[in-house]
Amino acid sequence: MCTMAAYVGEQKAAPLLLRMLEAQEGFDSGHYSGIATMHEGKIYLAKVCGDCQRLRRHTEAENLPGNVGIAHSRTPGIALDSWSQPFLAADQKVVYCANGGAGRFKATNDYQKYYDLLLQAGCEFSTECEHEVQGYPLMSNGHGVHSSDLFANLLSHVHAQGKSLPHSLYETFTCLPAEIASLALSLEEPGMVSALRLNLPLLWGRKDNAFYLATSALAFVGEGIDWVNPVPRASCMSMSAENISFIPMDRFSDLLLPQPPRGRVREALDAMFAEGQRHKFSALRIAVRKLALWPENKVQETNMEVYEYLREKLFSGELCMTADSAPASRPGDLAPVTYFSRR
Repeated sequence: MCTMAAYVGEQKAAPLLLRMLEAQEGFDSGHYSGIATMHEGKIYLAKVCGDCQRLRRHTEAENLPGNVGIAHSRTPGIALDSWSQPFLAADQKVVYCANGGAGRFKATNDYQKYYDLLLQAGCEFSTECEHEVQGYPLMSNGHGVHSSDLFANLLSHVHAQGKSLPHSLYETFTCLPAEIASLALSLEEPGMVSALRLNLPLLWGRKDNAFYLATSALAFVGEGIDWVNPVPRASCMSMSAENISFIPMDRFSDLLLPQPPRGRVREALDAMFAEGQRHKFSALRIAVRKLALWPENKVQETNMEVYEYLREKLFSGELCMTADSAPASRPGDLAPVTYFSRR
């Protein structure tokens, strides 16, 4: 899994995005870090295989210009900087990142079709490897490519036909559906962040003539943001410093459970913490997923329910967080890990 952040407002975006990313990176990420901003007709990008500290040390991430941007961090993978997100499309007009994976759509997605289409259009993929990468699309030529890199380039291809970026996200998603939440910027829409959410967590906040997005509301605590709401499930959205709007993805709404089993999730997590042990976010979401609380014909919303449980318990003082570390994707590196436990 991954964590993400976005901002559009009057302040410089990069420092805000890095703080929100760091506030989340021990939950289910911290092995890769990346940030993209947009300023005066250009997209600026910095990313590494490593945590935010490495990103700050080895790139100009802190100093990227612009007051609009997106950021991303993820779990372990192959030790290549190019596999960090966000992904800049080959035409350098769209940048994109996502949290989640193909999930129930993995067997039905025709990655080869859109890979071939984009190759014919002259596209080059920044993540393409001359070998298979486990868990990611394998092309007929034996090459592996990151699914979000493929999505970013297809998104830019669709967007170039004159559709708005939110509508382009929706159309691209119908071609390559996945159990995700995602963020995007386009040079054709300066001062705007676009996003998509099927079932993975994504929340928006408002403060001081600015809008914020993050995977967890805990990213907003350090920024003093009190007005926080979930992005509607099965929707695309756009936000500027002044306004936020949503587009329902009606085609996929039947995959959602009308009322998530929040009470049963909380009962299960209360029982885990009652044992007095500390737990990582990944252990909590895996434990809830094993309970099979969502029917087979619906997409899981485990991550969102666990994040919201943690937010409530941390704010009430029942739980506390402890920072730790673990071996990271690059040999010799350490990635941040956050543990949760009862006070």
